[in-house]
Amino acid sequence: MEFGKKDLAVAALPLLIAGAVVYSLVRQPECLDPPTAECSSSPRCLFSAALQDAGAINKGVIRNVALARVARVQVDAGYMAEALETVNHVRDATERAIANSANEGESAAVNDKHWRDGTLTELAGILAKAGDLPGARELFGLVSSRPASVLSAVAVEQIKAGDIAGARRTLHSIADKAYRESVLYDIALAESTSGDAAAALEAARTITRGHLRDEVLLSVVHAQLRAGDIAAALQTAERIGQKYSRRRDNAYAAIIAARARAGEMSKAFALLDKVETRFPRSQSLEDIAIAQARRGRIAAALRTVGRSRSDIALREIVAAQLKNGDHAGALATARSLYRGASRSLALLDIAAVQARAGDSPAFRSTIAEALEAARTVLFLDERARAFGSVAHALAQAGDESGARDMFALAIDTARRADPTDARAEVQDKWAGRQVKALEAIAGRQAESGFDTAARSTMAEAVETTRNIRTDSERIAILTQLAEAQAEIGDEEAAIASFGRAVKVSLCHSDRFERVGYLAALAADLAKSSFHRRR
Repeated sequence: MEFGKKDLAVAALPLLIAGAVVYSLVRQPECLDPPTAECSSSPRCLFSAALQDAGAINKGVIRNVALARVARVQVDAGYMAEALETVNHVRDATERAIANSANEGESAAVNDKHWRDGTLTELAGILAKAGDLPGARELFGLVSSRPASVLSAVAVEQIKAGDIAGARRTLHSIADKAYRESVLYDIALAESTSGDAAAALEAARTITRGHLRDEVLLSVVHAQLRAGDIAAALQTAERIGQKYSRRRDNAYAAIIAARARAGEMSKAFALLDKVETRFPRSQSLEDIAIAQARRGRIAAALRTVGRSRSDIALREIVAAQLKNGDHAGALATARSLYRGASRSLALLDIAAVQARAGDSPAFRSTIAEALEAARTVLFLDERARAFGSVAHALAQAGDESGARDMFALAIDTARRADPTDARAEVQDKWAGRQVKALEAIAGRQAESGFDTAARSTMAEAVETTRNIRTDSERIAILTQLAEAQAEIGDEEAAIASFGRAVKVSLCHSDRFERVGYLAALAADLAKSSFHRRR
């Protein structure tokens, strides 16, 4: 498909006019309220604001990079026509800079090989993803220092679109060995993911860089296991180089899990002896224990867990024991979990079974144990989540009063999860965890039928984001909270929270970063449930 080149100021005029109000706010020395009635509910308006802000960047090379950044987000969000207009504007500006390379000043800066060729490569990838392969290949002739990078970008987008044959045709045009191998690696991974293990293996034979080849072989192992061919997977794993033993161990771990699921426990343990690195070995023991538990081999599973210290496997054993009606055994296993939060959740699983059976004394006793386990959780935000789970269990059992009291304790605990370290990065980390704890509690309240309380707790989570001092973190969390508010049915609050994220973006002092924030918010809004339903 061919697209004509248009100047952005003309082609995107309606969008730029819509964004002029936003941009005028950006330029104010103080931070004003964003136009939430318009831009907080319009992806196109936010994209317009990003484009307008990018266009005001003085240095041409940075301006083009910022515009290309917007175009990438536009195409990722499905705004193909707008993305192509943005790309054509940047391409025109770059071509003019190349033609006027003898000029001094801005043209010389734009014509810097690294920046110019990097921008052209980015544009080629965007055009390819938008479906304009001829336009992408046209940029090949403009790149002076690394033309292979453009063709590589085109091939990568073809692979993402599922056009493996097209990517292989593009590969034949790439002369640079490093770029060829990188593209061949991507092709081989795509082939193994799609189930074509034979083609991926053939590609791996021609890759000379060991770490790339072994990543492909590991991917092939997973493909062969998905196809049920454990023997072939083991042969492929043996081909992974000794220098990269972690990848070989990961392959062995995947095969061990498959053998355990198939009931081949002796073969799984035999292969375990070959696993040398710590994490793949502990993961393999966990997988074997889970498989044993699901097959009813409780004693064997407990012995295996003793070697792995896995709370995940122990919870599976608890589930198997409950399924078999062994409540006493389930309680004993639950009490042996290592982490307080995991132990509390396992005890709540047992309490739920007891409540359904009408065994009120046993339920109350197990709930008390679960609460005590929750109290041992070290970090207050995690402890607050654990209290929220106990509250939900009480609500499910019909104890509304007890549930409300427990939710109050959970919220109070979350409020106390306040950092004492004055460093900004520490403050932001803990403030974010505090917000997430409140969000999780609100979700539990909604699941328990306490809709009004859930909305109130979610609103408190939004207010708590004021303690986050890094704009990027605050914007990301506000966006997530907006979606969470929509999920519990509070769409009006969701739009208001998203408006806060827009305001934080408009208040950011660095224009280049602000462009990225606004473009990302436009894409987030386009994908959000509360926008799609409007």
